[in-house]
Amino acid sequence: VKVNNALRSFCASLGIDGDVTQRLKKAPTIVNKLTRESGLDLSRMQDIGGCRVVVETLPELRKLETRIRRTWGYCLDHEKDYIREPRASGYRAMHLVVLRDGRQIEIQLRTKSMHNWAEAVEAFSGTTSQNFKQDGSHVVQEFMKQLSDYNAATEAGDTPPQGSLDKLAKLSNEVSVYLKSLHPGA
Repeated sequence: VKVNNALRSFCASLGIDGDVTQRLKKAPTIVNKLTRESGLDLSRMQDIGGCRVVVETLPELRKLETRIRRTWGYCLDHEKDYIREPRASGYRAMHLVVLRDGRQIEIQLRTKSMHNWAEAVEAFSGTTSQNFKQDGSHVVQEFMKQLSDYNAATEAGDTPPQGSLDKLAKLSNEVSVYLKSLHPGA
């Protein structure tokens, strides 16, 4: 709660309209992560508790990140910039893990575009009962990766790579065929 309130205060003082939420990782997700990552135990899991801030633009995200570093740099335990180095899945966000009151709290910073992308992956996973959040080569994952690349280019003010809209359209059709195969006759 303290981190959540501080993040709200940071946003207000910076003039950023950020959507600040907090969350606890669900037990099945914790078990899955412990099973998937050898050598990991609860004491070293950095993202059991966390906060997320969704802002409009990448410059706002970086401005908030700078404020967090300036204020909590002394307790910054770990960071991963999935914006500069996206996951193979296309996942993009800034993760900062701070030590507050003896606990590791993961702070995820996302733009609305990054957040909408992550929510879409969650929706695909929920609809199909498959975990598309991890890296992979399923057509849904390929589509989402291409969409992430397109979003990253437009968010940075760059022109998306030539042919990217054509690739998105092709993959969109393939995803549609896949989804229809799950419910024949629907």
